[in-house]
Amino acid sequence: MEVGLRLAHLSARYAVYSLIHGAVTGFYPYPFINVGEFGYDKIVLNMGVLVLVFFGLGLALIGIDRRMGRNNDTARA
Repeated sequence: MEVGLRLAHLSARYAVYSLIHGAVTGFYPYPFINVGEFGYDKIVLNMGVLVLVFFGLGLALIGIDRRMGRNNDTARA
């Protein structure tokens, strides 16, 4: 779970960076975080969903890795 939290933290930090960068330059790297088009309320919701998705993906990948590791160990025995 710690790795999943690190992945969520990393994506949250990138989201904040992207918003600051977009506010300064007027360029947003992704259309779903364009504050001028959607407003901050919708962008915060989008970012929250993305952080949760990356958290879930991180946990899923950890689970798959652990499961595959167990299968490999039992196959060799």
